[in-house]
Amino acid sequence: MRRTKEEAQRTREKIFKSALRLFIDKGYDSTSINDITGKAGVTKGAVYWHFKDKESILSEIIDYYDNQAISNLPIVLKEKASPLLKIKFITYPHFPELKSKRKLKKYFRLKAEISDHWRRRGSQPYAKLFIKEVTALFVDAKKAGEVVKYLDPDAEALTISFLVTGTYIRYDIDDTIFN
Repeated sequence: MRRTKEEAQRTREKIFKSALRLFIDKGYDSTSINDITGKAGVTKGAVYWHFKDKESILSEIIDYYDNQAISNLPIVLKEKASPLLKIKFITYPHFPELKSKRKLKKYFRLKAEISDHWRRRGSQPYAKLFIKEVTALFVDAKKAGEVVKYLDPDAEALTISFLVTGTYIRYDIDDTIFN
């Protein structure tokens, strides 16, 4: 049966959203294509028509959210706020306030799995842009006298990035240290 472009797009979105929910609930590694087809109510053929494999679904999810984050950066950077407050604004979304520890653990586990995916993919466009913008904000904070004069903006930006990524990984390994 021939599908219209709109029907095909709805099917693709259904697969995308179902996979995202499953990746959060079960983890990327524990989710199978069969899980995705069951949740989306589609056939394996439909999944493979729209996506090469499970990893390509995750790649598209990452690209979607990275692009959202990238498009939000200019908005934050244009705000009339101190450089340190802007750093907080662009860092804070990486640490959501979820209502339950179970949801937070699932979120952080998925973020750790995504970090592993980036490593295999060899590309982290948002991470590089995040570090570049945070470095520039630390330069501005230094000029404004908000931080000590001997502060190294590059080292501080990397530290912020490592804190974000390290939190995901550490939480995934042993969440008891966060009590």
